[in-house]
Amino acid sequence: MRNIKPTHKAIQTFYTELKQYEKLGATNETEVRLAFATLLQHYARQNNLTLICEKPLRTLQGTTIYVDGMLTDNNFGLPRGYWEAKDLHDNLATSVREPLSVGVGGGSVSREDR
Repeated sequence: MRNIKPTHKAIQTFYTELKQYEKLGATNETEVRLAFATLLQHYARQNNLTLICEKPLRTLQGTTIYVDGMLTDNNFGLPRGYWEAKDLHDNLATSVREPLSVGVGGGSVSREDR
């Protein structure tokens, strides 16, 4: 990934949107995830990746789970990372281990901490 700085316009816009959501009482992951998805897609494009939201994935146990997003390589269609939205009420340590325990992952996991 490129050198991402808090002064970048995309980052500034993200934080402005989060402040607006909070001002309106929206703080859970479902309510604020669009802001992060927009930010993630912005930087994904710069790295020849596409963000696919609500991606269904089969686990090693044969069940289907849905990740909030999967970063996919545009050249080969391979998954390069997964995004699972989280908010302040979630246990992040547990949340990062969960996808790996059901056979999803092995790549990068990006978290939205809000």
